[in-house]
Amino acid sequence: DAHLHAFNLIGVPAKPVRSIAQAEACTAFVLPGGESTTQLLLMQRAGFDVYLKARVQDNTPVWGTCAGAIVLSRHAKGLDTLNLIDLTVERNAYGSQCESHIASIYTVENQRKSLGQGLMIRAPRFTAWGSSVRPLAYTDHAQCVAVVSCRIVCMSFHPELMGEGGWNWHAWFAHAALDDQNVFDGLGTA
Repeated sequence: DAHLHAFNLIGVPAKPVRSIAQAEACTAFVLPGGESTTQLLLMQRAGFDVYLKARVQDNTPVWGTCAGAIVLSRHAKGLDTLNLIDLTVERNAYGSQCESHIASIYTVENQRKSLGQGLMIRAPRFTAWGSSVRPLAYTDHAQCVAVVSCRIVCMSFHPELMGEGGWNWHAWFAHAALDDQNVFDGLGTA
């Protein structure tokens, strides 16, 4: 709901997808936070895991936040992920629900250029990535919290819960996805 609300605030039509028939009308997808094991199970039951893999092969943009990033990753201990981005994640690496916090987010090019803040809720840590994956953003503690590969972006934080402050990740993703650009060029410029 928070992602839908963020897209609607900027005038981008967005809708929940609960079936492949609904997904066929979409030009891009967002896999939200939540519980990655449950998200994968529901995707498999609906056949959406296979469908999403096919859409990614056709260059459909996909954005995963927190649990969504885990689902898209190549490896997460104890979980059979979709393996759509060459990314290894450590689940709940920043602590339990009680240890949720707000982190300052910075560009890769200039660690002093702020992209606002990100909410870390049982967030995954990106521990390794392949040569096809490019880091996009770091915390003030030099932890990579956003990566991209082709037209897939993964974030360990929740931009949809941060309101209007800082970088507008939803506008950035929508612009790139709808304009069919390399979704992740020009991140260092506001």
